[in-house]
Amino acid sequence: MTKIESSPKFINALNSLYIYRYAVALFILIVLCYLVFFFRLGAGPVRQWDESSLAVNALEMTLNGNLLVKYLDGKPDLINTKPPLAIWLIAACMKYLGYHEFSLRLPSAISASITAIAIYIFSKQYLQDFKASLIAVLVLITSIGFTGEHVARTGDYDAMLVLWITIYSLAYFIYLHSETSKKPFYLAVITVALVFAVWTKGIAGLLALPGLLIYTAWQKKVRKLLLSPQVYCSGIIFLILALGYYLLTEQYNPGYLQAIAANELTGRYGDLVPGGTPRGFFYYLANIISYRFVPWIYVLPFCLMIVSLSEKKIFKDFIFFSSIYLTSYFLIISYSKTKFNWYDAPLYPIASLIIGLGFSIGFKLIADYCCSHNLFNSIKAETLFKRRLIYVVLISSIFLMPFFNNFYTEIDLSNVPFRENDWTISGLAFKYREYFTKLATAKLDIKTNKLQVVNINRYNLPLLFYTQAANLTSPYLLEVKWENPSEKIFITGETIVNCDANTQEDLNRRYRMRVLHSDSPCGTFLIENTSSKIKADRTPQK
Repeated sequence: MTKIESSPKFINALNSLYIYRYAVALFILIVLCYLVFFFRLGAGPVRQWDESSLAVNALEMTLNGNLLVKYLDGKPDLINTKPPLAIWLIAACMKYLGYHEFSLRLPSAISASITAIAIYIFSKQYLQDFKASLIAVLVLITSIGFTGEHVARTGDYDAMLVLWITIYSLAYFIYLHSETSKKPFYLAVITVALVFAVWTKGIAGLLALPGLLIYTAWQKKVRKLLLSPQVYCSGIIFLILALGYYLLTEQYNPGYLQAIAANELTGRYGDLVPGGTPRGFFYYLANIISYRFVPWIYVLPFCLMIVSLSEKKIFKDFIFFSSIYLTSYFLIISYSKTKFNWYDAPLYPIASLIIGLGFSIGFKLIADYCCSHNLFNSIKAETLFKRRLIYVVLISSIFLMPFFNNFYTEIDLSNVPFRENDWTISGLAFKYREYFTKLATAKLDIKTNKLQVVNINRYNLPLLFYTQAANLTSPYLLEVKWENPSEKIFITGETIVNCDANTQEDLNRRYRMRVLHSDSPCGTFLIENTSSKIKADRTPQK
């Protein structure tokens, strides 16, 4: 067989990369996090429901300065009862970066990036497996369940929730297995992460605790834990900071605790939320195996088996820990009456670590086999170089396709600005947003600066956010009402703004209007008179 002479320059270059592998890996990690979490982050419109609710809460917080009570359209928000940590961070981004989509989503993107870095550090520093750390991050950032809807790239709670749950869970594992001198540090990390988890999404931040307690019992360390004064001290600090927020908020916003009890303690877990869709026990499992953790879910069982057979005790302990964590968390969310597809997001960082360890062990076995059987004997180079080349080829071939598929479907397509004919609430609100910018420079022939924004939906939060954001710089005072335009009766002399073609046809039938400004499909109109039909409808019957 003809031997292939490997270029000395190529060998030296690869060896140099290996010497600086940690710095190279960190650079690759930063680039990938940018592409997955930050690239075109603000491209799409604010989405209806949670994202737009947080956007309005944060914007109004920057205006009224109330850091305890969240406001929605000028009133205390008792629908979104989550604590305000995410709102604080979004409000800070808006205040210093601007009132737009990028600022709204930046805390989520940063949280997702820190989660990726956290599992990298845990695997590299504590599990002492560099390849596993890099692979775990690659698995996580190619998982749609983590990078997709409602998590890493939207202005919601869940990316931040995943961060704190992942940190306190991994820190707890280290705490149980660490030396006595290091325990106070990890206990402090656990306490801070627990407080922040509750401050992010309330009781949802504690859903990983049952799994951690079961693992503690299996390790026969419950008694030792209960006899530790440091644990009680941390528990008291947690109760003061976590529960203290709820009690303090109740003082300034009476009825808050009652709303918490209805929305979080019983409302979501024991009953279906209003407007929710009934979903079966296997809802999350079906999502995981169909798209949210594909293709990694299909290798997860094999990775569990491979790592459990490892000779390293810490690997075996972590596999048992992660198995209990995943099983416990999965059962808790599956038994809940209210189910949304993003509730499974905290599963993916821990699952990614399992796959990272499994692939690392598997790659080593493949490299050992190839080198011992001289399968790469045609390449004239040292065995060590061949092993490194095998690792590079295996990692690249396995992860390139999922990465680009995830990048294209979740990033390049999902956040494209909505088209002109988009009928969704967010899409229509986005048209208003663009029109408000143009309207701010227009000089309208009107006696008052108050403009009524026509609303096509009773609960149009994206439009409310864009209207409030526009008012910060517009010379006009834009107001959006909750009435549908078909139910709303405008009076002579009012000035209205509309961007919906179907609504415009109805308005043309009901009113005689003068066009003050137009930029299709949007326009600003002065109500000059009502039509004869409307007048007849409003004439009292004798």
